[in-house]
Amino acid sequence: MLIRTANVAATLFVAAVAAASPLLERADAKFRDGDLDAAQKLYAASSPATTAAAATGLGNIAFLRGDLDEAVRWLKSANRLAPDDKRAAKLLAQAFYRRNDFAHAAPLYRAIGLDAMAKKLESFHGPAPYRISGAADVVHLSWLQSDPLPVIRARVNGKVDVNLLIDTGGAELLLDPTIGASAGATTFGENKGTFAGGKQSSVQQARVDSVALGGFTIHNVPLQLLDTRRFAAAAGGNLRIDGVLGTVLLAQFIPTLDYRRGELVLRRRTRAQRHATDRAASVGTTLPILFAGDHLILTRGSAGAARPMLFLVDTGLAGGGFLAPDSTLKEAGLVPDGAQVEGVGGGGKLTVTPFTVPDVSLGSIHVKNVAAFAGAFPPSLETSETIRIGGLVSHDFFRNFAVTFDFDRMRMIVER
Repeated sequence: MLIRTANVAATLFVAAVAAASPLLERADAKFRDGDLDAAQKLYAASSPATTAAAATGLGNIAFLRGDLDEAVRWLKSANRLAPDDKRAAKLLAQAFYRRNDFAHAAPLYRAIGLDAMAKKLESFHGPAPYRISGAADVVHLSWLQSDPLPVIRARVNGKVDVNLLIDTGGAELLLDPTIGASAGATTFGENKGTFAGGKQSSVQQARVDSVALGGFTIHNVPLQLLDTRRFAAAAGGNLRIDGVLGTVLLAQFIPTLDYRRGELVLRRRTRAQRHATDRAASVGTTLPILFAGDHLILTRGSAGAARPMLFLVDTGLAGGGFLAPDSTLKEAGLVPDGAQVEGVGGGGKLTVTPFTVPDVSLGSIHVKNVAAFAGAFPPSLETSETIRIGGLVSHDFFRNFAVTFDFDRMRMIVER
C-alpha cells in the first residue's frame, strides 16, 4: 500500500510538472520578449512554491524592476529547490550585491566560480561599502570635455588625481593598473570581462579606501583594474584616461549627465533630492527603466522599422549613438554601408563598420541621423540576461539632453 501510494504520488507529481511545462515555456517566451506583466502571471501560475524555474522567473522579474527584497525572497526559494542551478545562484548573488550586502553575496559568487570577486567582497567584512561623506546634498562636477566622451576629475585615496570617463555601460569603478598601484589599491585576483565586439579581457578585482568626487568622498570602494590608457582616443587624444566611472558607483547617488551644461550632478538618495527630480520630470520625459545584472540600464526604444524592444542605455560609445546585433539590424531594415574602420574597446582592438540610423527613439523621444557602428555589439549581450536586449543607445543620442537616473523609482528623466 505504501509503495502504491508513493507511486500514485509520483505519478501526480509528474503530471503536475508536465502540466506546468507549457506554462513555463510561455512564461519564458514572454520574459525574453520583455512582456514582464504577462510573464509574471504565467510564472505565478506555474507552482513557484515548488518549482525552481517559476521561482527564478518571479525573482528575476522583481530583480529587473528594482524590488530587491522580493527578488531575494523568490531567488532564495529557487536556490533551495535547485541548489545546483547556477542561474538562480547568480541572480541571488547580484541581488545581494546590488543591496551592498557583500557578506551574503560573496559565497554565491564563489559558488558560480568567481573566486576573485568573492575574495574582494569578503574583504568588506566590517567597513560598509560606498559610505558617502561630505556636507552637501548635491555636487556639480564640471566635465573636462564633453566630446568624444565626457571626462571628470576625481581623487583616489586622497593622493592621486585621475581623469575618469563617464560610462553607464561600465560596471564598478575601473582604474588603470598604474593608478591602482600608485594609490595603494588592494588586489584579489582576476576574472574575465566581456567588452565591445564580444572581446574578452582579464580584469583584476581590487578596492581602495576612498574616491573623492567634488564635495563627496565615497569610502570603501570596490573596483576593477584594466588598462585604460588605450582609451586616449575617447578623449580626443588630449587627456590621459586613468579610469572609467561606471553605473555601480553612479547608482549610489541620483546622477544626472547634463550634456547641455557639461556637468555631472550627483544627488544623495534622499526624499528631498528625489523631489528635486520630480521638478525635472515635470518639464522632461520620464521613461521606466529595468536594471539587469550589476549595471545594465534598460528601457524600451526602437530604431528604423523595427518594433519597440529593450535597449541598453550605455553612454560610453565614443563617436556613436547606436549599436545593435544583426537580428535587430535586419528587422529594422538597416544596412551598414560605410568603410570598415578600427576601433578600441575594453577588450582591445576591433573592426567596425560605421553607418547612420535615420531615426532612433526611446519612448516618445526621437533623434534623427544617429551615428552607429556594426560589429561592435557584443553578441552574448543580446541574450546573456535571459531577457532580450535588442540594441544600445549612447553618447550621440544623448548629446542634446540632460539625463537623470532615479534607481529608487526605476525611471530615467530626459530633459531637452
